[in-house]
Amino acid sequence: MSKISIINDEISDQFNVVINFLNQHELKYVELRSFNKINIADCDLSQLKKYKQVLKRNKIKVSAIAAPLLKWLPKKHQEIGVKGKFDNFYFTKGDSIDFEKVFQIADLFETKYIRIFSYLKYKGFRLNDLSADLEVLINLARKYNKILVIENEPVCNIDTLEKLERCKKKYKSERLKILFDPGNLYKQGLRVDYQVLDRLLNDIAMVHVKDYSFEEQQYKVLGEGDINYKKLFGVLKNNKDLFYSLETHTQGERIVNSAQAVKKIKEIINTQRVKYGIIGCGRVLKKHIAAIKADKNSELIGVFDIDKKRMYQTAVQYDCENFASVNDLINSVDIVNICTPHNTHADLICKVLKSGKKCLAEKPGSLIRNDYKKIVRNIKHQDDLFVVFQNRFNDPVLELEEILGKLNFGKLIYVYGNIRWFRPKSYYKNSWQGKKHLEGGILFNQGIHLLDLLIRRFKSKGNVKVLNALKGKFLHKKIQTEDFFISQFVQGGCTYNFEVNVSLSPSNLETKLLLVFTNGRIEIGGLAFNKYIAYSLEGENYKEIYSQAPNYDVYGFGHKELIKKLSQYYLTGKKDPNLVNYQEAFKRIELIINLYEQAKETNT
Repeated sequence: MSKISIINDEISDQFNVVINFLNQHELKYVELRSFNKINIADCDLSQLKKYKQVLKRNKIKVSAIAAPLLKWLPKKHQEIGVKGKFDNFYFTKGDSIDFEKVFQIADLFETKYIRIFSYLKYKGFRLNDLSADLEVLINLARKYNKILVIENEPVCNIDTLEKLERCKKKYKSERLKILFDPGNLYKQGLRVDYQVLDRLLNDIAMVHVKDYSFEEQQYKVLGEGDINYKKLFGVLKNNKDLFYSLETHTQGERIVNSAQAVKKIKEIINTQRVKYGIIGCGRVLKKHIAAIKADKNSELIGVFDIDKKRMYQTAVQYDCENFASVNDLINSVDIVNICTPHNTHADLICKVLKSGKKCLAEKPGSLIRNDYKKIVRNIKHQDDLFVVFQNRFNDPVLELEEILGKLNFGKLIYVYGNIRWFRPKSYYKNSWQGKKHLEGGILFNQGIHLLDLLIRRFKSKGNVKVLNALKGKFLHKKIQTEDFFISQFVQGGCTYNFEVNVSLSPSNLETKLLLVFTNGRIEIGGLAFNKYIAYSLEGENYKEIYSQAPNYDVYGFGHKELIKKLSQYYLTGKKDPNLVNYQEAFKRIELIINLYEQAKETNT
């Protein structure tokens, strides 16, 4: 069972408020740093005994004494002074502190851990500089049967994992352990080196937990920053004995922020998660990462891209690993997300399926009929391979299926659909988009989302008869594919009419799906089939408006729900009907191939 603690003055300066908070949130450990704006090292022992009795009555134990030991300049460097401000939590004595008193305080509160630092930063620091004071502290630790935990602190000389490792190698005492603070690394623009962390894992006694925003350059409530704590805790869980101690360090209401942090840390520690890796660091990558981050059962492990610079930048930005090869990524995760050019999907899918891992491929999943044959040779494709059709999780699309299932609209006689978006010329510049052998065409890239909704209306029997298919270039004359496609076809006695267009300058306009029945009609629309649903049925009119993403975001919100459902399937075996397997996806691909084979090209 993981041990969760929190630093008392991160909640309140008032001890009774702290106790109420700990009880309310069922926390059994607290780390002590200051009381009523007096540092614990400066507190009178008689007053501390009263606090001890309160803790005892409430069955709360002390995880550590967050002492300020060695958070000062040594005497021979004191003339240098300290650059910039730093928080010493009301401690003013500096090196005149009574070391032994701190150990007596730890004894009083029956905790074995005492935090220490490595002097405030100064030029020319060497690990030997710590020897004299460390020898005294280690001897006291033996005397009182305590453990010193040295923290990586930005204003101190030991501020990284690597320096902590060097310190442990030099001072091999069993009385010296590590207090690892990831947030302090990120504040310095650094990241966790997982190779070093793995070597140090058994020497870490405590972890201070706070989040950090790279963009805002400030500490954030856990879960609102950029630190990939789900991945980090996945590694740290291999050390069964360490304390996770919250140090929220945020602006604003301390109690509210601390409560939010407690809820989040419990969720991260206690929730089973699926490990994701992403191949391809292009345009759609951020949607997959945002979805993985948002879902409590999902965890981003790392990325791979043939563009090494872009891969490294992505790994730094999203706090994950950058893998040396596709195989390394596949071997490290549970589910592989393929976000690469369309022509690469089939080979990557086959590689993932062969490894025994599950795969989520961005649409289309393949481009040609021979790809289908390669993929379905692996019998696991039915259960282990899914293709992204995120719009199925949009509220209007979900409500459409619900309404059609309970109301009698009669026979479907006509279907109209459109995607009217805008892609600037820069979208195609130095890109695989617009290249026939890489993208396949506008129907494979944008139109497939509309065709997915059309095909769901197909009758079980009846072939598609194409009446007309026209493609061309309104705006993007230099691309190999097309920027509009218009077609009409008949299936199962119903006429279908659709338009896909990405030349709607200057910005995205709309999407629409209109179903006309013998008894009424129903339509959905918005930027990505995500804004509204409306129907008229035998005199009854209905309309529902939903929130939607900004105009520039044609991906919508659906990836988050898709990832959530996929992780649930991995963990429970329960498959959501809107998870699209490859067999279903290929019906869309087959229709697209059929339409292209019969399309006429027009000069505009």
